[in-house]
Amino acid sequence: MTIARPRGILDRGSVPRYRQIEAILRDQIWSGELAAGDQVPTEEELGKMFQVSRPTVRQALRILEQDKLIYREAGRGTFVNDIVEELPTERRVFKLTELAEIDEPLDVRIQRSGTVAARGQVQTALDVAFGEELFYFVRLFWSEGQPFGGAKVHVPMSTGRNLSEQDMMAPRFLKRLGERSGTPVDHIHFNLDAVLADARLSATFQTFPGAPMMSFRRTSFDAGGSPVEYSHMLLRSDLCRINFELESAPGGGWTSRPLSRR
Repeated sequence: MTIARPRGILDRGSVPRYRQIEAILRDQIWSGELAAGDQVPTEEELGKMFQVSRPTVRQALRILEQDKLIYREAGRGTFVNDIVEELPTERRVFKLTELAEIDEPLDVRIQRSGTVAARGQVQTALDVAFGEELFYFVRLFWSEGQPFGGAKVHVPMSTGRNLSEQDMMAPRFLKRLGERSGTPVDHIHFNLDAVLADARLSATFQTFPGAPMMSFRRTSFDAGGSPVEYSHMLLRSDLCRINFELESAPGGGWTSRPLSRR
């Protein structure tokens, strides 16, 4: 049994390091990589692995023990508990193309909307002047009484003025955006990252600080190559996964192929 995490890779940002260690171990237990009965490395071993002090490791293990994911045996060590009943339900499966438009009906709720000054990544992505006023809204995706994902969407004010709340809630939002703006979306650029939930995100998505999440930054363009929309989507990795298939392309290389949900 090993912890699949290279040394020295913890983020030194806003999420406490003990929370990051907890999230790593929790994810491996949920995924089955650490099975019931497996012995967890000692505090000293984990400290060396993550380059942190033993008190930091102890904080992470204490939380996992409180959640009954691990247990201690005097003189023997710490072990993974039998958590069959604690495992999350089957993850929601998305096709790669659904990062642009989700095909199935969703429970979409608008958390907030308003205006914001263009700065940083948003300004660069939409190629607008620094400080230009943009319209934004935050939509959350719900299932079985809890949010499993969401997106913060930015569009020019000229487009935002024409969007109703029903437009913002539409599962196929980019299609609706093209109808309202008169400029259909022609192509999309994505960036994929993995992030750890900070205090704000953990509260929004009803998970724990340091929980792993999938992060997708999307810029949508019209046929002339001008950006018309920028959004940042987050999905809880314990509740969602992305499926896709590739096939060999004529002349070499690979191309995507249609994938049925599974």
